[in-house]
Amino acid sequence: MDSYRRRLALLVFACALFLAGCAGRGAAPPPAGHGFEGHPGMPLVVTARSQIGTPYAYGGYSPDQGFDCSGFVWWVHAQNGLDVPRTAHELWAGGRFVPPGERQPGDVAVFRTGGKPKDLHVGIVTERGTIVHSPKTGAVVREEPMTIPYWSSRYLGSKRFHPEFSSALEAQADFVPAPDAP
Repeated sequence: MDSYRRRLALLVFACALFLAGCAGRGAAPPPAGHGFEGHPGMPLVVTARSQIGTPYAYGGYSPDQGFDCSGFVWWVHAQNGLDVPRTAHELWAGGRFVPPGERQPGDVAVFRTGGKPKDLHVGIVTERGTIVHSPKTGAVVREEPMTIPYWSSRYLGSKRFHPEFSSALEAQADFVPAPDAP
């Protein structure tokens, strides 16, 4: 019986520890649309989400072909009347650099995915702090948190291409990292 009580006490302690860890994680992201109704980047997010489930295709830039990451970002912008570069490297070199902590829905998040300067990946930032992107061969367009270790450890920065609120960054555009920055 003594062994049973010890195991029960250990189980209760483990559950309490687990629940305490969950309580310390901070607030959950806001629900869809919370505080971002009418935001100039939301049409890009809505367009991006409309393609969730579309297959990845290297070099692809349409729903019929499938998308690679930059083809997806290019298509989303084109559907909203915006002309942006076609490759991830050109996307990183273009647009307005978004200072850390100022990401907005519709911004383009850029990640370093390999050792070469052009080994980049891009996706559309959402109001939830997630990205919608076309990740890799065999996968489909999906939405996932930028905070997962794979993406957070590879995050280079974000770029802004939608003009409605790009001009507000002109005064803050002192630092624009080179496209081949590590």
